Amino acid sequence: MTDDIIEFRTYRIAEGRRADFDEHFQTNALPHFERMGIRIGAFWDHPDDPETVSYTVRWAPDEDPAARWAAGAQSPPWVEAKERVNAVGPLVLSITSVFLAPRPDMIDRV
Repeated sequence: MTDDIIEFRTYRIAEGRRADFDEHFQTNALPHFERMGIRIGAFWDHPDDPETVSYTVRWAPDEDPAARWAAGAQSPPWVEAKERVNAVGPLVLSITSVFLAPRPDMIDRV
């Protein structure tokens, strides 16, 4: 059992821009996260809402996610990629984030 904290992020995508979002994540976001050492887990679609996507990030207990996200947001390549993708209007309307900590005392009961 790991002590890692899981961040569950949900993105609300602008109407009609899902294909742009997917391409942006594949070509810009995921490589950027990898360079920064941000560990992405799984992705989920929301079957009842095709313009919503969720994914997980795994953080060590001693990591500061807010500082890592802030540093990444200021990276010149990221700023440039974000400006390009938002040139025709905002791609992402909102991002929500929930942090989940492991419950080792419950593992045998699931």
